[in-house]
Amino acid sequence: MLHHLSEGKDTDATEKILLSFISKEDLPSVAETAKKSNGKAKAACVRIIGVREGTSWFPMISKLCTSEDKTVQDAAYRALQGVSSPDNLNDLIRLLLIADDKAHVTEVQQAIVTAIKDSDDQRRAIHQLTGLLNKTDKKERIIEILPSLGGEEAWKSVADLFNTRSE
Repeated sequence: MLHHLSEGKDTDATEKILLSFISKEDLPSVAETAKKSNGKAKAACVRIIGVREGTSWFPMISKLCTSEDKTVQDAAYRALQGVSSPDNLNDLIRLLLIADDKAHVTEVQQAIVTAIKDSDDQRRAIHQLTGLLNKTDKKERIIEILPSLGGEEAWKSVADLFNTRSE
């Protein structure tokens, strides 16, 4: 089936079939197929990796977020939440700040929330994110994430930001 997909044949139907029986253990083959494929076939492989939470393939997926192929790029952004872990927070923040498309920004924000919530040290991870508030002109992208994270650190960062603005 992966060979069939790599040839770009019946990509939508093949992806649905593969999703019904591909497990996390099969992801190395899916990733290999993605590397050899283009367009809709590559995008389908990326979506499968994301759905099956293939965190080992975060570097590949994040790189595809800058693909020239819009179909592949969209699939990569959609897959981020499934492949992200706390170790990827720096890369996710970078993607958040360079994303041009509103849907892509939302996908990265969701991935950041997941990564932070999965962190053993959420306070440090939130501090890492909020530390950028005074260093970027895209503050709203960070502020939009904070209610999903909750906690004292997120609240304090927002309060500090508003107190600084009113002075």
